[in-house]
Amino acid sequence: MIRILVLLVALLSPTLACPFCNPGESDIFGDISEAQAVVLVSKVDKRKYKIVESLLGPAKAGRVVVAAEPQGKLGKQGTLLLTTAGPPNLPYWSDAPRVLDKEELAFARKALQVSRRSEADKWDFAARHLHNESSEISRAAYNLLATAPLSEVQKRASIPGQANLVAWVKDPKISPERRALFLLMSYQGLQPADSSWLKKALFDPNISPSSPLLGPLAVAYLNLLGPKAVAEIESHFYKPNYPASRITPLNRALTLVAEQSPRLKSAVTELFRRELKHPQRGPFVLAPLALWQDASGMDDAEGLFKKNPQVTWVKVAVIRYFRTLPTTIAEAPLRRLSQTDATLVERTTDTYRRSDLGID
Repeated sequence: MIRILVLLVALLSPTLACPFCNPGESDIFGDISEAQAVVLVSKVDKRKYKIVESLLGPAKAGRVVVAAEPQGKLGKQGTLLLTTAGPPNLPYWSDAPRVLDKEELAFARKALQVSRRSEADKWDFAARHLHNESSEISRAAYNLLATAPLSEVQKRASIPGQANLVAWVKDPKISPERRALFLLMSYQGLQPADSSWLKKALFDPNISPSSPLLGPLAVAYLNLLGPKAVAEIESHFYKPNYPASRITPLNRALTLVAEQSPRLKSAVTELFRRELKHPQRGPFVLAPLALWQDASGMDDAEGLFKKNPQVTWVKVAVIRYFRTLPTTIAEAPLRRLSQTDATLVERTTDTYRRSDLGID
């Protein structure tokens, strides 16, 4: 049950971030953005640091503060940058120092300026540092764009350039998370000649269903090849015995391209109508079908409600589906559902919203 709930949240929860992107651990830019003070320090003892230079906040040079042991690779040489999200007058600072080389320190100084600017400036800054050799810099750049709307991510494809983005997508030495972002930035600029490597990567039997690349590969392939790609993806990925966990990224990919491309929406809708008949996977396509005002699956949705009398999240999803459809056609089904669980039907008044698609 818990796993199913997690899957439902992953597919339908509201998000403002780039779809399929997953911001990771803390980074320089994030620490600086949230900091009340930013300083350069020298280590004087275990967990004790002397402030050498203050970059932000009321922290005077010469003062000794307490913080965790430095982050970063063991033995790395460089300058210690220390930040705190708490009041800088406290003796203990919230963050651990980062060991930065010259390039990383220059990035941090620039980040301090950019962090006070507009979101657009931050995303431009990130796009200029996406493929840096420094993991500190590239992680900060990735995390910034991974929390941006997809449209804003794609606007910045010209900064690194289409050729670079495609080359990075193909590079197995780069992490799948970053390659997924590069593909999301670049897929609208792909050409027919790209279909062969895309197809090979998407239908690779060794690709994991949980790979962050799976969804973006499907989006790119669908966008490039059109409706015929929907049939290919359904045949390969939507096996009757596959669990919902295995196709969640594909559902999101199909939903995204249907929202972006009228020529694909019809084919995707038909696939989702078939999915609605699946006893386990059906609930996961209710949101897009409802928002697309597709009422052809009302009988199947009502069947899901009746077949899951003890599974509240499924019943809520079905009720929201009917709440989203026009009242004139949903009134009778809701009345029938009330005969089974009047309290839940009365209490569930939310319609589905676009944010429930998880693709913005």
